Amino acid sequence: MNKGTIHRTSIVMLFGTLFVLLATTPFATDKGPLKVVYDVAVNTPEAVDNVLARASHLSNLTGADPLEGSIVLVLRGNEVSFFTDDNYAAYKAIVDRAKSLSTGGIIMIRMSELALKVRGIDTNRFSRVGANRR
Repeated sequence: MNKGTIHRTSIVMLFGTLFVLLATTPFATDKGPLKVVYDVAVNTPEAVDNVLARASHLSNLTGADPLEGSIVLVLRGNEVSFFTDDNYAAYKAIVDRAKSLSTGGIIMIRMSELALKVRGIDTNRFSRVGANRR
């Protein structure tokens, strides 16, 4: 390897390291409001709980402002059946957690009407949940 190649490699490594350092500093972060939409399609209560935990963590981590920011969870998979009034007793912990997270206005939970129709679920069977259908 000649001195020119070593020199170019050193410069690339230096600027690469500098870029990584700048990307992790406050200078690189956007101070705008947090607006995120998650398309959710899971099959188990544990997976729903994990999604809710991540949304809650993201909300706490960023200090999301309910007047400017939002985290929207759009439920499109088999998890929509967990939130029906008929299944409330079986999935009470998840439904109550979802409702408490959505109370503050930062985290919003929506359900796909198509996902409900495909599963034969009446769109009026969600009185306890507080989730909106879209």
